[in-house]
Amino acid sequence: MNHFTERSFHSAGLTLNYATAPPGGPSLIFLHGVCRRWQDCLTVVPALASRWRIVALEQRGHGASSRDSNYLVADYVDDAVRFIEQLAAKPVVLFGHSLGAMVAAGVAARAPHLVRAVVLEDPPFSTMGARIGQTPLLAQFSAWRELARRHQTQPTGDRQQRMARLSAELGDVLVAGRPLSDTRDAATLRFTAHCLLDMDPETLTPVVEGRWLEGYELDEIAAAIRCPALLLQGNADLGAMLTDADAANFAQRASLAQWVRVPEAGHSIHWMAPATAARLAISFLETV
Repeated sequence: MNHFTERSFHSAGLTLNYATAPPGGPSLIFLHGVCRRWQDCLTVVPALASRWRIVALEQRGHGASSRDSNYLVADYVDDAVRFIEQLAAKPVVLFGHSLGAMVAAGVAARAPHLVRAVVLEDPPFSTMGARIGQTPLLAQFSAWRELARRHQTQPTGDRQQRMARLSAELGDVLVAGRPLSDTRDAATLRFTAHCLLDMDPETLTPVVEGRWLEGYELDEIAAAIRCPALLLQGNADLGAMLTDADAANFAQRASLAQWVRVPEAGHSIHWMAPATAARLAISFLETV
């Protein structure tokens, strides 16, 4: 696997952390989801790094990137556009998961000259918009926000001890009446705890308040995308968030979109089925 170097990008009063592999091919920028960090891409890097130079941006409020008071999806889109404008000499491929997928779509729509193609992995779209209150995600993300607040404002013990306690508490969070540990293994819960310890808890405030998609018009964005787009949809029974209705609407409006269902994985396809995610991405990217 290529070795990554972490660097800083300064723009609009923020300092964003990002990691980059050595030069060697066109750039593929990975955009992680909410409550994650740049290392989230590592499950698929080995399969992609031989053909692409991987760059992983750490979104505002996450990991080592600056915290801010604005955490709408549209704000993350602004960051990504500025990042690509300043650091990429040629159009890039964007591979986004969840929030990152919505950001990738927004960038492709707003700045088509910057984007060669997009891979959109289970973007939640309306599921995490105004209708979040109709889903188990409201309780999940409300609980995660409170856990992050408590473990950051009342830290006890060293980081490893805090991570172990937070992992256990995350496993006890009920989602649709089931503890999260029923669908997430211990290693995944530990990585989530690692992310939450460094994340601004307020990144989740517009999510739980149903405001996250303000200024992000899906119909307009999908219709404005002119580059090839691969839309990956996970299995709702395993926790996927992209609905059939949103996927069909996107595929109809984005003229060069391909919609592929991945039945063996839930929301985090690149974690639950990394070989499948990499195979589909490679098959698609070899055509652009």
